[in-house]
Amino acid sequence: MASILSAIPEDLLDKILIAAKEQKALVDLRLMLKHATVRNTREVRNPDYHIQRLIQHGLIKNNDGYLSFGSLNDDFIKSLEDGDKKSWSIADEYFSENKKIKKFDSDELSETGLLGEKAVINRLREELDEFYHQRIDHVSKYDDSAGYDIRSPSLKDPAVEKKLEVKTTKRPGNNFRFYLSRNEYKVASINPDRWHLVLVQKQNDEYVILGNIKLIHFIDWIPEDSDDRCRWESVSITIKTESIQKTLP
Repeated sequence: MASILSAIPEDLLDKILIAAKEQKALVDLRLMLKHATVRNTREVRNPDYHIQRLIQHGLIKNNDGYLSFGSLNDDFIKSLEDGDKKSWSIADEYFSENKKIKKFDSDELSETGLLGEKAVINRLREELDEFYHQRIDHVSKYDDSAGYDIRSPSLKDPAVEKKLEVKTTKRPGNNFRFYLSRNEYKVASINPDRWHLVLVQKQNDEYVILGNIKLIHFIDWIPEDSDDRCRWESVSITIKTESIQKTLP
């Protein structure tokens, strides 16, 4: 799927996906492309070829002459697993509510998350004196209600204990999106100097620790409850990786 998407001029791909989102008639899309001013002449000469390829691979559907989004096939999901930037951009822009994308996000949180946590533990063991290794505790293995994944001595001052919530993603790029639960926020609020969010990104086959960030740096993203009957339980947050402190706490 990644090779198919990369072969389609970006302007044309955007126009096709917008047409599918708006469920436009295929004949109207063809007419629009015929008169459109585009950066790549391939768009004008042979748009039907690219449209049909997207239909064949399930990204869009032709419903009696009207376009809509497809159900997404395994090739597209595989391109997400491989970290293809264009596939992730399309998934976030057009398919964020798709059931397969939501399931992929859920699987990523559980499977990839554990590998990210192990990468952090390995780094802690590398950088801490062996005397402190017994105090590194992989809490999430036996308690998913603690509000953090790892309890460990600080690398800066091993006498200080840190609570590390690890977020891991396969999404490429400089925008790191993660989900924060209400319980994680509560624990972070109670322990503002000891609780840290550690961000890990899968790059090729390696889990790279990008660094850490405290609650104070993204607290403005936390929603407020409407009233006692309407409470938030999870929030999606996106931060720039350049704002992350490039070390473990």
